[in-house]
Amino acid sequence: MYKTRVFWATYSEIPSGWYIRPHSHVFFHLVYVKSGQLVYLANGNLYNLSKGNLILFPPGVVHETPKNAHTLSTIYEVKFYILDEELLKLCSSPRAFLFSNALQFEHMLQYISRHWSLNGTHIADSIDSFLSAILHSMHITEDDVAHSVYIDTADYSVLTKKIISYIENNYMEPYRLEQLAATLEYNKNYIC
Repeated sequence: MYKTRVFWATYSEIPSGWYIRPHSHVFFHLVYVKSGQLVYLANGNLYNLSKGNLILFPPGVVHETPKNAHTLSTIYEVKFYILDEELLKLCSSPRAFLFSNALQFEHMLQYISRHWSLNGTHIADSIDSFLSAILHSMHITEDDVAHSVYIDTADYSVLTKKIISYIENNYMEPYRLEQLAATLEYNKNYIC
């Protein structure tokens, strides 16, 4: 049984000056910023998104993009329903979810946007697996990453645990100190 059902997905270029009026949906709406900057206003909260940021609007969450509040941007968008009760409980909220370190999901979202309309069990299985993994990852807390798979981090600081977790999750991708600092939202000199 599938946990999700995607009914629309795309890769789009959003020109400067483009905007969307306030609205909400009866489905989930996920937006990932591939390049540029995009601003959303959701239930009175302002969300400034840039490359690698992902935002999820649950059903009923009113959201909009203000006029002239962003640059030329490219995005992946996925609109879907959640069919699994546990995942639905995890993602249902009266607010938007912002996930600032979602670079690792870019290839999954690219796959979903290219293949969501194709028939075939292996494609549906992959899309459901990718989307479920993204949704679960958005809800990982500090306690969930408190211990490394390889290192006992019980006595380490929160920042050290975040650094170890980031490296373990991204070891196959090239990264630099500047990128790590931006992702973790710390000064690179402090991380050193």
